[in-house]
Amino acid sequence: MVVKILLLLACGRSGPPPALTAPVSATLRSEGIVGALQIDPPDCRIGIWGPAFATGGDSLVGCEATREEGDVWLYFPLRSGAGEGQAAARLEAQTLVLPLGARSGEFERRLTMEKPPLGAEDRAAAAARSAEAMASAQEGWAAGRFRLMDGERLVGELSLPATAPAEIAVYDASWLTPQVTVAEAAQDGPDIVVRFPVTPSFHGELGMLRINRLTRQVVVPLGPEPTPDDRQLRLDFGAVEEAERQAARDRALMEAGRREQEVSVAVAQRIAAEATAAGACSKESTTWASWGLALQGYRVELADGDGGCVVSLEPELIQHGRRLSARVDPSGVLEETLHPVW
Repeated sequence: MVVKILLLLACGRSGPPPALTAPVSATLRSEGIVGALQIDPPDCRIGIWGPAFATGGDSLVGCEATREEGDVWLYFPLRSGAGEGQAAARLEAQTLVLPLGARSGEFERRLTMEKPPLGAEDRAAAAARSAEAMASAQEGWAAGRFRLMDGERLVGELSLPATAPAEIAVYDASWLTPQVTVAEAAQDGPDIVVRFPVTPSFHGELGMLRINRLTRQVVVPLGPEPTPDDRQLRLDFGAVEEAERQAARDRALMEAGRREQEVSVAVAQRIAAEATAAGACSKESTTWASWGLALQGYRVELADGDGGCVVSLEPELIQHGRRLSARVDPSGVLEETLHPVW
């Protein structure tokens, strides 16, 4: 899916130019990115070159400066392997802050401003490296086949063809699609939001990914606003072969089953011990509110047993992450069965 327009504005324009009063001549640097900023009020020119996005060519491009709620913002064209559009960057004391995502603070880049200014030869070398990387990225986006990675581990795949619905599969201990499945893909500024059916699902909720087109960073969001606990993944270009897909699925089922056997049984044993100590085999005799979320998706029953209170777990629906049947008392596991998913 090659996107023609990338809307990168972090806020609406509210103040007219000119916003600059002091000249600036600086090199811009961030991890893997180099650039140059030249300001001679009212003239403003900028160049940014990185492996995932750039202003293009080795010359500086014009930028428009506006003052918005006390901040100075620079607006300029920016290209990536997925398309092109307009970027907005906030000018701070010695930093140019470049928001790249639709959600505030997400996928942000901070470019430090250094002296001396970047020379013509360095600009040409940076532009050449960037052009080579972006040409490869353009081919990857045009092909529309991606590998979903957690570090160096394959945890899913995504297809974003230009003329057909998106398709996705995920497979790790946290979630699993029964097969490669059709997904809904929608644009949110520079991000692609992908929604799809997934297991486990306790109330019909869908899986979701937020994919940044400029950086190919991926977030599994916990809510509408970014949080440090959002899971961070990455898209790599390329298709997934059936053999590695099946191996990843098998590993996902094994790891999820092991997690159930460790975590769910431990919670059930804690509840059994609390109820036994209280002398009443009921949820009311335990700190159930603290454990209910951990046992979501199970039918939980408590009954008297020879060794104290017995907690029985049964999946409400056998699915990934919820396929364990078990009977547990304070001493440990009495019975345990891990059901096949399909």
